[in-house]
Amino acid sequence: SAAETRRFYTTPDVAMFTDKNLDRRFLAINIGTGYRAHPLDDSAADRFYSIRDPHVFNSMTQGQYNTYDIIEDDDLIDVAGVADTLIPADGDGWKLVLPDGQKVLSTSRTFNDSVFFVTFEATVDSADPCRAGQSLNRLYRVDVSNGNPIVPYGESVPPDGPEADDARITRLEQGGIAPQPIFLFPSPVDENCTGQECAPPPVACVGVECFDPEYPNNPVRTLWTQSGVE
Repeated sequence: SAAETRRFYTTPDVAMFTDKNLDRRFLAINIGTGYRAHPLDDSAADRFYSIRDPHVFNSMTQGQYNTYDIIEDDDLIDVAGVADTLIPADGDGWKLVLPDGQKVLSTSRTFNDSVFFVTFEATVDSADPCRAGQSLNRLYRVDVSNGNPIVPYGESVPPDGPEADDARITRLEQGGIAPQPIFLFPSPVDENCTGQECAPPPVACVGVECFDPEYPNNPVRTLWTQSGVE
């Protein structure tokens, strides 16, 4: 059906993380669906996926790969409307079923165990239904391990339902198709200062809209050299 015809136009965002509930490392393969070639097409029920690969440090033979089943949509846990999801040890990952009309048209980015991605929702000019309106862009920030909303330190976890979904979202001001999130690491004002206290905190931006990604420790400037190389 048209609702099940989801298209991938973006590059997978691959990141290593530790599931603290399982005390085990995984690779997360994060990607969202959306018909970028036809952004006004709302026929598909689009989603954001995070698939787990448990083979982080060991290589596999082709024979071992052949023993694994293909991961399908139904194998992933739907976290929409849920504020505190636990992925079991044998789980394949999670998915976030997006509200009608929302789609992912740019690549996600994982930073400090949080996945940042933008959804696009077209609005139609009432005077001309074939003409796109300003559109709506929403920035999602979720936990890479389970899709939970990121709760600031000291705040309580929202209840399941619409509040859990709202806690994942920041509405952006820009129209059109917003670009992917990027993360900037400003240089220290004093180039001779190399300690952690000298480094400005990172900044995240979606286009011209910038925000604090809430990185708890300022980055440390590190220099290295390699001997024996001319």
